[in-house]
Amino acid sequence: MTNEINLIACGRNLGKIIKENEDYFAIGSSDYLEFLNIDEYKQWDNLMDSENTENWKKQYLKTRNKKELETGIEFLISKGLAFDKDDKSVYDNLIVSRNGQAIGLLEGQTYGVRRVHKEKNILMTKEQYLIWISATGTTSLTQVLENIRKFLNCSQSFAEERLWENVKVFLKTRLWIMEKYSKTLPELNELNQENLINNNNLALNSVFMPVGQTAGYIEENNILHEGFYISINNNYVRITALQHLVWSAIGKSKIILKDLCAFLEKDQKELVKEVINPLLEKQLIIFNELENYKDSLRFLRRGIALKKVEDNYYFTTLSSDKPVGLPDICFIVWSLLDQNNSFQDIVTLVVENSGASFKETEVIVKDAIFHLLQNDLISILFLEDL
Repeated sequence: MTNEINLIACGRNLGKIIKENEDYFAIGSSDYLEFLNIDEYKQWDNLMDSENTENWKKQYLKTRNKKELETGIEFLISKGLAFDKDDKSVYDNLIVSRNGQAIGLLEGQTYGVRRVHKEKNILMTKEQYLIWISATGTTSLTQVLENIRKFLNCSQSFAEERLWENVKVFLKTRLWIMEKYSKTLPELNELNQENLINNNNLALNSVFMPVGQTAGYIEENNILHEGFYISINNNYVRITALQHLVWSAIGKSKIILKDLCAFLEKDQKELVKEVINPLLEKQLIIFNELENYKDSLRFLRRGIALKKVEDNYYFTTLSSDKPVGLPDICFIVWSLLDQNNSFQDIVTLVVENSGASFKETEVIVKDAIFHLLQNDLISILFLEDL
């Protein structure tokens, strides 16, 4: 078995914890969560970072025998922390998300991805970039392959070839993370905000939050026209340069409508008509209170957790990005994010563990979500309004 298998690591690093006075690492997804001791974690992390299975096995066998290697492989697969790339039966249960901020076309045929906390961008070819944005965080590996086939206008076999040529680099840098799920994820549909637009609820103190994840500026290809795009669920929505500027800005800080008008030197009526309403209609922003959306919102976890230092928990969006320390509550909220958990569900879970009042916890959780959003550690999804 060990001679034939093409092993790929999966799972998200959810941070180091202390159990029974020993260090453990929480790895997996909200569905397949495993606590690894330091030795087990190193083997998983080495597999994630290795160029191929053979290199990983050679490293493993420096300190272990072949029987232990086979046991180690069986352990990783059984715990949902690795899979055989030739076993296509698991593709539908592997959800692929991307990390880093998409910039898109820079010059010539060079595309860029921004590290959130470092100035130097990651550079890609057009083909690599299209493969990278094929993962949206709600796409299974099967859907990613179909997106690649469409973007590159190629055969299924060619799409698979290009996928596996890039996947190890994407995983090593954490540009991609694959997570295994066994339970059914909720159906993600359009959220009807027509009543919010028509009721003129927008006010100068309205606070906005972006929905989806930027795919940056893309040249025309087989399925997309040239322009700025936001990926939402498994769709790519084109918007204007001004709309993209506003969408990006509201993800970086709590900007109210009044500040947007001043920054862009537009009156409220003009800005709402040209930017805000189109973004609402395309399901790319929400505004005002998260609790107003009841059970409609979901939050997609991005990046990886590292460890706690004093009162802060440290995260990074990519392996090459600078770690950022956020308050403990941000880690608690981030660790509870799940496509099956609404905002109200998350608040309820925090209340159960803290004993604080529901109203007080709503404010705390909302503030944590803003912090995570500003550091590119979550993106917002929506369900059909219930």
